[in-house]
Amino acid sequence: MTQTVFQTPTPQPVIDFAPTKQYPSFSGIVNQKNTVTTKTGAGVTLTYAEILGGIILHDTSSGAVNDTLPTAALLIPQIEGVEVGSTVRFFIRNTSVGAGTLTLLAGTGGTITGTTSSSAIPYLQQEEFLLVVTAVGPTPTYTVYGMGIQVF
Repeated sequence: MTQTVFQTPTPQPVIDFAPTKQYPSFSGIVNQKNTVTTKTGAGVTLTYAEILGGIILHDTSSGAVNDTLPTAALLIPQIEGVEVGSTVRFFIRNTSVGAGTLTLLAGTGGTITGTTSSSAIPYLQQEEFLLVVTAVGPTPTYTVYGMGIQVF
């Protein structure tokens, strides 16, 4: 006697899935795309593309410099699917071999947490940051959390 197994076919079986867009709520180490930006010398105002790229290397040429984050009005609308609570992770590495410290400052509409309004990164060290969107619309805002200095 043979046994018959009845199985309902899946109407649209999932064969392979790879996300085609980077949504803040659906990103992770597996599907995250990073772009490395290299800076040299004097302090700069970073662009939204550099922050969203995820990795910024800055050789301060052995002098202290200030890098400023973009304004909230420029940065937040560029985050696809943005809503309050959306996050962006990025790294800034001070690649100077001298004694220059890189200080990160918030742009207009932004805040960096801690006891000061900046985050100092010593030479040959890097810091990971988590930017959290705190308001969207006509007056967008963000808060940046330093996640700790790492020596490389």
